[in-house]
Amino acid sequence: MSQSATLYRITTEQFYLIERMETRHVKPTELSDAYVTFQGSFMGLEAVLAKNLDRDSQELLVEIFNPVHYIGPADSNVFPSEEEEEYWEQDESVGYLPVKKVKKVAAVLRSINPDAVATNYNAAELNEDQVYPGCWQADDAPEATFNKRQIVEDFLRLQAFFREAAENENYVLSYVG
Repeated sequence: MSQSATLYRITTEQFYLIERMETRHVKPTELSDAYVTFQGSFMGLEAVLAKNLDRDSQELLVEIFNPVHYIGPADSNVFPSEEEEEYWEQDESVGYLPVKKVKKVAAVLRSINPDAVATNYNAAELNEDQVYPGCWQADDAPEATFNKRQIVEDFLRLQAFFREAAENENYVLSYVG
């Protein structure tokens, strides 16, 4: 099994509900308007997106999968994969991006052309830099994983997810494990 990252969109009202819950467990699958999962590829996506961006934009995009804001505790028994469950059993806080930051992320992602993502993908470089999972491929065959095709598809899903989150003024919860 590989590490995955799941992002959940939640409304402001749902976020305030989580804040009021304090010691009770958060069940993102019950509160979420939508979610997107990146199975094993999110670190590669992060590395490829960082190319050719200014430092502020790079730091902002890092927060997608490594938020600086936390709320909690989280219920570790409601995630879609065993890796996330194991990770969150150790730490019950939930990373999130506030609405203002979601809008900034959406703007940066909107400014990135999918062709630039494809151009910036370099399997050898990702493997040499030991970017997880360390088995990036130059082969773009539809049945192959961890390749340029997957990175571009993941980028388009990420871009659409944040566009919708920004339009709906949603918070984004970030689970990585």
